[in-house]
Amino acid sequence: MIKYYQYCDIFYEMRCFSINIKILRAERFVDMHTEIGYRIVNSRTEYFTEHTHDYAEIFIMLTGRARHTVGKITQDLQAGDVVFIRPSDAHKYAKIRDEEFTFCNLTFTQKTMESAFLYLGEGFPSAEMMQSETPPRAHLDTHALKRFSERLNRLGGIAPEDTSRRKTALRILLMDILTAVFSDFTPASEQMPAWLDDLCTRMRTEGGFALGSAHMLALAGCTREHLSRSVKKYLGITVSEFISVLRLNYIANMLLNSNKPISEIILDSGFNSISLATTRFKQKYGVSMRRFRETQTIGAPRA
Repeated sequence: MIKYYQYCDIFYEMRCFSINIKILRAERFVDMHTEIGYRIVNSRTEYFTEHTHDYAEIFIMLTGRARHTVGKITQDLQAGDVVFIRPSDAHKYAKIRDEEFTFCNLTFTQKTMESAFLYLGEGFPSAEMMQSETPPRAHLDTHALKRFSERLNRLGGIAPEDTSRRKTALRILLMDILTAVFSDFTPASEQMPAWLDDLCTRMRTEGGFALGSAHMLALAGCTREHLSRSVKKYLGITVSEFISVLRLNYIANMLLNSNKPISEIILDSGFNSISLATTRFKQKYGVSMRRFRETQTIGAPRA
């Protein structure tokens, strides 16, 4: 991982020099006492030109819309969109139809980024985030965006000279964003439509699997036939199979990490039939749910 970062640094130093892209330095744009900084940016008072930097950043759209360009790729962003910018990314912002926008820019050194990824471990998609063709992007719903704004207000109440408390608060905020927003990140497939990729992520992370196919269809906003064809085409399984896999994952995790009664876990997962859930669980893990919980080990799933 470190070698990949170093390669990006060298490559982009050469690229930026050759085409005169401005390089922003951590010494100026990151609080070097805490190694993390944040800034509220308003398009009324900012002039955006293409730039890159020797640090990482996460920006969260707070209000309005913006046109974000990374290399040759352009994305239209709206309030709630979250984008992870790697040190290797050259990017810029522009207004859409003269509409004003604001965003929060959370900046942090490569050292902080590497430490966070190391702490989160191999199960966190840090390599995928760094090597994705486009910067990782996610979305906060209205309630999550409101909670984030409240966190910013609390940060504003910390005295600038209280470096220790400020550093801890910023690190908590960074880890919250990484884990809540990007823990299920997968690089956008060249074939899978963005709407389907986002839909699958929401079904995994928002507990939508418990509500079933009707909920998935409502989130998709398309016909049942179109959803079924798309899931089969790009995932190779049916909608019901996709939901069943997520429900079985939930059951396995709750068996290992809670003392809830098995029957309650099954019903919470969304299965309406205990016998059906029991059969499918044994097909996947090779043992009964009770045995699975007693051994505390995950057997090799059967094909």
